[in-house]
Amino acid sequence: MGNSSKTFGKLTIPLLVLLAICFWASPAQAKYSGGTGEPNDPFRIAIAEDLNDIGNHPNDWSKHFEMIADINLGGFTGTQFNIIGGSSPYFSGLFDGNDHQITRFTYVDKTRVKAGIFGRTTESSEIRNVHLVDVNLCGHYDVGGLVGVKYSTEGIIGCFWDVNTSGQTASAGGTGLLTAQMQQRITFTDAGWDFTTLVWTIDEGVDYPRLWWETPVLHAEPEVTLGTSNTITWDPVPGANDYYAECAADANFTNILHNSGWITEISYEFTGLQLGRRYWYSVKARNIAGTESNWSNVESSLQLTLADAVDILLDPRSLRNRNMKNALLNKINAVQQMIDDGLYADALNKLRHDILAKMDGCALIGEPDRNDWIKTCEAQSRIRPFILETIEYVRDLTGQSPDWLRSATPSLSGNRRMTVPSNRR
Repeated sequence: MGNSSKTFGKLTIPLLVLLAICFWASPAQAKYSGGTGEPNDPFRIAIAEDLNDIGNHPNDWSKHFEMIADINLGGFTGTQFNIIGGSSPYFSGLFDGNDHQITRFTYVDKTRVKAGIFGRTTESSEIRNVHLVDVNLCGHYDVGGLVGVKYSTEGIIGCFWDVNTSGQTASAGGTGLLTAQMQQRITFTDAGWDFTTLVWTIDEGVDYPRLWWETPVLHAEPEVTLGTSNTITWDPVPGANDYYAECAADANFTNILHNSGWITEISYEFTGLQLGRRYWYSVKARNIAGTESNWSNVESSLQLTLADAVDILLDPRSLRNRNMKNALLNKINAVQQMIDDGLYADALNKLRHDILAKMDGCALIGEPDRNDWIKTCEAQSRIRPFILETIEYVRDLTGQSPDWLRSATPSLSGNRRMTVPSNRR
């Protein structure tokens, strides 16, 4: 028995050592979009979530950071943004914007002290080459778009903000300029910004400086798009020569179904989509030198028929009688049959007087009337515009295929779309 016990003990020790070795060898989880925060490997800030996350890690406020893309902070409202260095130990590191823009920074708290993207920075900190655009900021005191409080402004280099659009006339760092000055090339060339090679471009007197390879902004997609095609649109990128859009079967774009090829337009219609499926979209730009931008934001939409869309949009509890939902869907199917048979006048009459009349009280008198089947203004506002667009389409129907209500996208004004309340965004 004694020998057995000793043997067990001998086996236990190396096992524990092995477990300890395995545990401590586990790699650290990467922060932000890469980097270690060291001078030769700064933390990389690529998206709004990266910038916001810095405020969650005071131990990183003495580290080195670099922006590798323009950042839009429009998704953070009120006091949602995590101010960097808003409390001790404050920000003492280096933040290099690499001539990128931070746009749509909002922070509104009348009691807030030390308000800005950086709340307070120390004398050893350095913030450089950041372009701050479209700021909405409100605080108690020590308020600045870029930096709330800095005990020396020497560490803030090549940074500007628009005093007209932001309403912010002073900051602890950077240079506040009038909109007219922000739209002059000389303002930025004097600060060392590169307009000679394909880095920056500016439409003087009209716009701020823009990177030649700025990332496109894809317009928001509705939750539902009718039919078997979908037209996506995006903002033009200054200096872009052409664009490339993709349609995928998943949010990670591991299954690319369609692409536009390189096109010069700022919209593209994807056809041959399947009803009942969700599709994801993204786009990138390319300048004349062949440099490609990052991919844009990703948007998605679900392709449905008119009846299926109304079925999803209309909560039976918003009807005076829950059985009315089936009755309304039957009326929509009847309209489809009339269009199939070429009876466009009959279809219009039914749409106007038998369907629209059951959901127009809120639009006409500000509240549901006694003839309305839909008893809430919220539900009426969700369905009624959809029916109005259908009326417009049928009225203008010419030689188009009449089966769009079932399977094709109407082409009167692009896709027939209706937004469904969703937690996706």
